[in-house]
Amino acid sequence: MSVKFRFSSIADMLQKHAQNRSDEKCLYYPNKSQSDSYASLTFKQFNEVTNHLAKRFSNIIRQKETNRNPVVCILANSDVDYLLTIYALFKLNVVVFPLSIRNSDAAIKHLLEKSNASYLFYSKAFSSVATTFDSIINLHQMEELNISELLDYKESSFKPEIDTDEIDRICIIFHSSGTTSFPKPIRLTTRYLFGWFESFASEMDDRFWSDDDLVLLLLPLFHVAGFGTTFIMFYVGGACGLPLGDIFPPTPKQIIKSIEYTKVTKVCTVPLFLQQLLRLLKEDENNGFKMLARLRFVLSVGAACSPDICKQLTEHGVKLIIGFGSTETGFILVSCYETNNKDQWQSLRKLKGRESNLSFLPLDSDNQIYELVVNSQDPFLAPEFKSKKFYSIGDLFKEEPVGSGNYTVQGRADDILVHMSGEKTNPLPIELAIQQCPIVEHAVVLGHQRLHCSVLIELNSKEASKLEHSQIEKQILTAVENANTNAPAHSHIAPALIKILPLDKHLPVTNKGNILRKQVYNEYHSEIEQIYEQFLNQSNFDSNILHDNQQESWTKKKICDYLQETVAEILHKPIENFNDHSQSLYHLSLDSLTTVQLRNKLCQKFGFLDQNIIFEYPTIDALTDQLFAVVNNQQPRQSDDPQHYQQTEEIIDKYINLMATHTNKKRQITNSDHLRKRIFLITGANGSLGSQTLLQLLNKPQVTKIYCLLRGPDAHNRLRTDMESRKQDTAVLDDKTRIIILSTNFDDDQLGQTAEIYQQLQCEVTDIIHSAWKMDFNLTINDFDRECLKGLYQLLKLAATSSSEVPMHFHFISSVSAAGSVVIDKVKEEPLFRQKGIALPNGYGQSKYAAEHICWAAMNQWSVPVDIYRFGQISGDSESGVWNTREMISLMVCVGCGEMGMLPEDGEQINWIPVNYGAACLVDIAINSSARATPPSDRVHHIQNPHVITWSQLIKYLKSSGLQFKVVPTEEWIHQLLGNPKNPAYALAAFFEKTFANGKICHIGQFSLEKTIRRTAILQNCPPIDQQLIQRYIKYWIEVGSLKATNS
Repeated sequence: MSVKFRFSSIADMLQKHAQNRSDEKCLYYPNKSQSDSYASLTFKQFNEVTNHLAKRFSNIIRQKETNRNPVVCILANSDVDYLLTIYALFKLNVVVFPLSIRNSDAAIKHLLEKSNASYLFYSKAFSSVATTFDSIINLHQMEELNISELLDYKESSFKPEIDTDEIDRICIIFHSSGTTSFPKPIRLTTRYLFGWFESFASEMDDRFWSDDDLVLLLLPLFHVAGFGTTFIMFYVGGACGLPLGDIFPPTPKQIIKSIEYTKVTKVCTVPLFLQQLLRLLKEDENNGFKMLARLRFVLSVGAACSPDICKQLTEHGVKLIIGFGSTETGFILVSCYETNNKDQWQSLRKLKGRESNLSFLPLDSDNQIYELVVNSQDPFLAPEFKSKKFYSIGDLFKEEPVGSGNYTVQGRADDILVHMSGEKTNPLPIELAIQQCPIVEHAVVLGHQRLHCSVLIELNSKEASKLEHSQIEKQILTAVENANTNAPAHSHIAPALIKILPLDKHLPVTNKGNILRKQVYNEYHSEIEQIYEQFLNQSNFDSNILHDNQQESWTKKKICDYLQETVAEILHKPIENFNDHSQSLYHLSLDSLTTVQLRNKLCQKFGFLDQNIIFEYPTIDALTDQLFAVVNNQQPRQSDDPQHYQQTEEIIDKYINLMATHTNKKRQITNSDHLRKRIFLITGANGSLGSQTLLQLLNKPQVTKIYCLLRGPDAHNRLRTDMESRKQDTAVLDDKTRIIILSTNFDDDQLGQTAEIYQQLQCEVTDIIHSAWKMDFNLTINDFDRECLKGLYQLLKLAATSSSEVPMHFHFISSVSAAGSVVIDKVKEEPLFRQKGIALPNGYGQSKYAAEHICWAAMNQWSVPVDIYRFGQISGDSESGVWNTREMISLMVCVGCGEMGMLPEDGEQINWIPVNYGAACLVDIAINSSARATPPSDRVHHIQNPHVITWSQLIKYLKSSGLQFKVVPTEEWIHQLLGNPKNPAYALAAFFEKTFANGKICHIGQFSLEKTIRRTAILQNCPPIDQQLIQRYIKYWIEVGSLKATNS
């Protein structure tokens, strides 16, 4: 795009306006002798004053400088002297670098060095900071300017030098906010500055910015939008005004006075000032908003503006426009101001002057989430980003409505919190919702690499000081509860995870009001750790609690009523929803967050309780019995079925009986040859094994199509993101004819599909590989029944109702946990007997045991060909080293060799199979299987590494890799783990406590591999777990920050 500019340079712009618009005002600024009133400069005066200053500065710079275009930094408050200094320096062809006064000394030093700066101009107020850099840069203290005196001088003989290549010369540097690390300098050209106007050239019939405008600037001049707005107004021949007051930032009253005193037509600001201004305007709601409503518009830039603020302004007639851009790109998006809809601020569209170089790239197949990129050929893009094909803004968008070309910001990709559960939270909408509370100045939501979200609240000192502490707490709690309403369940914030900061404490924010998250973690580390420790650790209870409970007459009815009231309170549901005391609380939406809240409540009332008490006794009836025993100083009654073995058998019978009620088409399991063409339906493709299975299937030419069923919305986007996190090739997902990704609901009879799609599956699919399964060792068999076994049944029903002549083949991914107890010395590759105690004594193992029997029932009653694959411990990819750090083994190694600095001396033999080899074995067997009449004894496969090493050998490999840790008795290791709730492995504390019962590991049975090795040579060729592979895993764990180890 070729653009012809009005001027050849900045100096040329000022000179021509001085000639053609000599008597027209271009700048209003606080009168230095009376800061509550305005003085002004015409274009001629502005040009003359900057000429005098340029002459003065040339004597300072040219005496020492040999560089033609030296970098001159400025550290001072945003005022008229600052603005005049910048434009004077432009006339010397130096590179101007305005520095934020909020930078730390270390950040300033970093910027001086990275920009190769030659000079630091500073005001007296910052002399103590500036003088610390006298050994690395030339310093110049700026004198306070006497503008009246400068105007009295005779016309300056100074003539600016004009570079022939001025338009593409670096003329100014701004720096990033430094939200994640040190700020970085971003070099900009004269073309970029001219582009600030040209970007808007087609808006409002070329009147978005016009020569009769007076724009009040509520932005610091070291902010690119602040300086850029002054440049726009000088470019078009309009005027800009600096706010009244002795120092920036102005108070809300000074802002109002600035608007009233002058003939301001527009305001350019950040949302922070609008938030502060709104509180003052509401004191006189009838008249307060009239002043803003008369303006042509108010432009909000630099940060997300709270929907509540936008709504209140627009409802009172204020024409609000949201501008979007970055230092690297300038303005690129603007809200849809043309419509009469008061909610127009919610949607952004491309600026007409930039749209040809902007693209919204979809990140999911449903075209719901987009990434905004700028073509590197955009003439106004910062030059350092022109070497790549595109520059990504880093923000995520959603098109609303679809096809409109209007987009809403969904947050920044790098702000997303990834929890230990793998779930993700976008903190921005939660923070904005909390900040709608009038006593909240700032809120920051935390929770990265933790199980739950928390929030730090900075109070608005003026509003909060009017209230009692209890009133403050009540308002904050209400604000957080309102924010929870529109947030996903895993992002909810419990009351105990709210930290209200003292009035003299402030959260670190940028000048635009954006939270500096990394600085928050650094400055408030102890407070953050404390709130999580108090939330998770209830071991330090009052020793008088038990005595008080014994004195109080706690009948079973009282306990039962108390539990019902407490559960209803925590879940925010009517108490009558919990009248059925025999129903699992997890069926009634109790989750991991509310489980901790409930246990904490019970600990406060009844003293210390076992970590796993609610998981083990998930009904009000069961909990009542346990608590009644506690308050009466009795041994809690042991369940007649403590390991839930009887329940497991009953659940199996339930599904077998259910099969008998469905009269599916009976067919013979034929002796047909292997199918030439195979169409697979797979579940769990976003998991480690599932994604490898998908990639392995794609390598098989006979596989013509793969259906991927994934729970929840945005299935395509989530699968792509998960594969990227595993360093897998996501380009394969672009083949929409071979890979069909479907959102599913396993509770639904048609798996959440339309009748048409379900019939298509019945007609096309030849094989189902079912690997999706809940990985939570704290859940009981009843929970797995609801979460997994019901879905298994629905998938078996799909296979049984196949409309193809050849039966649909069902491949179930089981686990050694299904037969892992020592009831059987060596487990054969054949179906299990119905026998209590075969499975490991946890819900996961019992669910896999139950699932196997349900599969065999489907084969017997519905003639569904079934193969069972019992996997042992799956380790990370042997090539990339990627191994999910939330899994038990990897978590144990990362924490043990890192934060704890110790591992237990006792452990299982190591027969881990790398996930890529495990998936290859699975696919090899599945592809070479058919619907032929094969006996069940040939349909069970054990997928474990045949090359076994000892636990002590693993210890040697870890130490040889440079990790430093102690080997301690198992009892000591588990004691240290259980005593530290801050430990990342604490989430599996209850499971580890069972695994290492009485200080010894609970060993699992041995599994034969002979038949499986004959069926697939890949298993025999699986590499051993050796030093090289361990080092690969360690490298990945360190890379993602999960292993914080000290190398020797």
